Amino acid sequence: MSVIKYGIVITMNFLSFFPLFRFQKRFQKKWFRGEQSEAGFTLIEIIVVMVIIGILVTLGGGSFITSQQKGRDARRKSDLRQIANALELYANDHPTGTNFQYPNHSGGFEIEGCGTSGTPTTCSWGAAFQQTVGSATAATIYMPELPSDPRATAIEYHYEADPDGEWYVLFARLENTEDAAVEKSGGDAPMVYDGIMCGDLGCNYAVASSNIVPTEAAALIVE
Repeated sequence: MSVIKYGIVITMNFLSFFPLFRFQKRFQKKWFRGEQSEAGFTLIEIIVVMVIIGILVTLGGGSFITSQQKGRDARRKSDLRQIANALELYANDHPTGTNFQYPNHSGGFEIEGCGTSGTPTTCSWGAAFQQTVGSATAATIYMPELPSDPRATAIEYHYEADPDGEWYVLFARLENTEDAAVEKSGGDAPMVYDGIMCGDLGCNYAVASSNIVPTEAAALIVE
């Protein structure tokens, strides 16, 4: 049985408690058993049913949109964790004294860790994260494909790194601002990282290297 029919059944059961709307049996005969009824529905009966069905569809549609947003947000969190793992692999191949070196960020705030280690180039979101290191003849693949945001036409990931490669922060924009991972102000207003943009919107979620916390790279402000 479809969602609309379930909504109709619920509506009929509710209205059957009121003497003015004792038409549940007629409705069930016409819609669910295909039987002929002796009387049609009155105009007020049809209007009331359509209004209540409209309300049910609206409520269900809102829940569906919210579930889609939560699904995309879950993917964003997973994407940033995977990119962070790839950045650690990159750093292991680029030691500098006693430290590791993370790739710099490009002018578009993407990872500048492709090409060769001598001449790194930008790794675009959606492309491979790979680089030919030192005298190697083949590129080391750190990630077959750098994930792009699920809504890449409107929202983008944002990568920032220390100029010396000592730390990095990955930023994303979560659509569900009620998510526990989105920082809130004292008045429970959602906050974003100051000056950090994920496309046209401020970034409100971050993953950083172990030697820094995201707020050291950008302060949180009320959106």
